[in-house]
Amino acid sequence: MIFIIQRIINSLTRQRYQRPYRHTGRYVPLHHTVRQPRESGYTVKFYDDLLKTVGWTESIIIAIKDIDNIDHSRVLRTTNPLYEGKSFYTFDEASIAMPPNIPFNYEDVLSEAMSTRPASTLSLEDICDLGKILRFQIDITTLDGAPCAENGFVDSSDIPPIDTWFCIARPYLYCWIPRLFIDKMQDVIDVEILGSYEWIELGNMSRPQ
Repeated sequence: MIFIIQRIINSLTRQRYQRPYRHTGRYVPLHHTVRQPRESGYTVKFYDDLLKTVGWTESIIIAIKDIDNIDHSRVLRTTNPLYEGKSFYTFDEASIAMPPNIPFNYEDVLSEAMSTRPASTLSLEDICDLGKILRFQIDITTLDGAPCAENGFVDSSDIPPIDTWFCIARPYLYCWIPRLFIDKMQDVIDVEILGSYEWIELGNMSRPQ
């Protein structure tokens, strides 16, 4: 009973942190940023990078040897680009993924991650049952470690793993969560109190020509 009461107190006393974005001054290709994506009108680039990311994550899943013993802090962090001369992720003794302190330049990191993903032959019809799109509001975290402690799927700043990223449209990061990991992501959503995560349904939308 004391433990439950303490958890309630901790939840009620968490604070919301939102830090301003600070650009590093490096050039970022515009095609990796979609300024105003709307669920009623995605861009061609949005879809192309989504399909690349679906193909990329499916290739990772196929390579998993033991599906019952997955290290959720690392499985979708096969990409670990350099950021300001250092690896984007470090891992603590509990194998929790730790990105640079926020704010950092999402555009630089996403550009590097997308550069390793090959073009996909998948169509929207192919991916309907393979996973879901998640929208994450960036640079907002309680810094209390509750979401990442749930199962290690998100990092210490509550950010989904980099292999799932495919579009940055400030203040949102769009991610593709494969079906195998939807339950893990939902567990995170259930303990996160700021409403930073939202599932986005593609529904019957058609790919723009």
